[in-house]
Amino acid sequence: MGRHIAQHAHVGKCGSLSRHLPVRENERVRGTGNGPSVSTVGRAVARLGALVEALARYGLPGVRFESVRFTPVAPDDGKYGGIEVRGVRLYATDRRIYDPTVTAVVLLSEMRRQAGDHWEWRKSSFDRLAGTDRLRRAIEAAEPLERIVRRWNQDLDRFRKRRAGYLIYR
Repeated sequence: MGRHIAQHAHVGKCGSLSRHLPVRENERVRGTGNGPSVSTVGRAVARLGALVEALARYGLPGVRFESVRFTPVAPDDGKYGGIEVRGVRLYATDRRIYDPTVTAVVLLSEMRRQAGDHWEWRKSSFDRLAGTDRLRRAIEAAEPLERIVRRWNQDLDRFRKRRAGYLIYR
């Protein structure tokens, strides 16, 4: 049986984040491209089937999840190169409604929940990339996805109002 790796779509847009996701000792999160609508980011997971089922239960629009086997080619951290691993592939089925940010939060939340005490963060790196420690703390507290998204939308609305007076073109 291969090692378990979780995969995530559109790493290209957040590839630097993949280097700072939570890791356990001797494990590293990595991303590799597999085409325009499917890319990978990996971390060892204990129960692949349970992760796939949990992700599917969220009913996220525009994305579906599948268990896969794959062999990373020239990973930039040198781990798992040439070794068949098992993972979860996320397929963007409708880019108009697919939200890779929400999907990433769901993936992180479920991986965190399933890892339990084995989960560790690279707090300073993750918080810097997220812009605050609020996302990490929300995931640690197992906050519902709806609450996390509602907070983002409130922050976004406040930003748009502040920015409106500075826009040259409207």
